[in-house]
Amino acid sequence: MKIPEITVLKALYGDAAEEGKARYESLAKHYQELYHNDKMEFFSSPGRTEIVGNHTDHNGGKILAASIDLDTIGAAYPNGTDTIVIVSEGYDKKVIVNTAALEKAPKNCGTVSLVAGMAEAAKKKGYSKFIVITHYPPTNDKLEESLFTNLYEEYGVEKVIYGHLHGKESFKMGLKGVRNGVEYILASCDYTDFNLIKIMD
Repeated sequence: MKIPEITVLKALYGDAAEEGKARYESLAKHYQELYHNDKMEFFSSPGRTEIVGNHTDHNGGKILAASIDLDTIGAAYPNGTDTIVIVSEGYDKKVIVNTAALEKAPKNCGTVSLVAGMAEAAKKKGYSKFIVITHYPPTNDKLEESLFTNLYEEYGVEKVIYGHLHGKESFKMGLKGVRNGVEYILASCDYTDFNLIKIMD
């Protein structure tokens, strides 16, 4: 087991790096207890603030606003089988999807159906390429390599599409073009002048 180095944690959490370290250590401990495997990769998804709300379409226009100041972290690793197993702390049900029998997965059953649906669509379309769509830029404003760019390169990601940068002054802070075999595409609406852009054939 090897949790992220303190330099990486400081880049993510700043002065709260030690707290972040404790979270990853706890995650790794639970992962080992569940899967009896000390091999794992770690992932982080940043918190966010919904200023204008979310899910307004099915709430009669009412705003459901929320703010999360902590990232969501996870650990994963190939298990050598056709089965996807997802466990979430604080949720007492395992999400288990057999990718060899996706047609048998339950419909309209929350996360199980969502994961099975994505896997089935990818399988039917013969997808074999990794394309990442993320809100935030993959680097800092100096365009330096990061934990994210390292992961994209390690796992053979072909394209990374991202936004978040708005205004002409900020556009230069976004990594664009091909670096180390990965194509980075800034897709902020004002950067593209609200035009559609072609991502792939």
